[in-house]
Amino acid sequence: MDQNNSSSVKTVFPVSINIIFMILRTLAQETRSANPQFEACAPRNCGKGPNISYPFWIPSLQKSYCGIPRSKVTYQNSEPVLNMPGDDYLIQNIFYSNNSF
Repeated sequence: MDQNNSSSVKTVFPVSINIIFMILRTLAQETRSANPQFEACAPRNCGKGPNISYPFWIPSLQKSYCGIPRSKVTYQNSEPVLNMPGDDYLIQNIFYSNNSF
């Protein structure tokens, strides 16, 4: 008799946890969407190249608080370019773990 009760609890328990996780995931997505700063700083790209996100930012698509001022990325022929004094650098890949490209 105890085995039947424990097996029914085992089948109900995972379903309940799945429902709780689904509710929490939905709430988290709604919270993120409701924050305009989160939306303004979402990763972006303009065609070719990687998605651009903090510390890099695209002035034409993102707000200035989305990145570090000296890390502005512009686009030339749909390719991301980092403008540095004296040189422009075509960004082919970004390594966010160490904020380099």
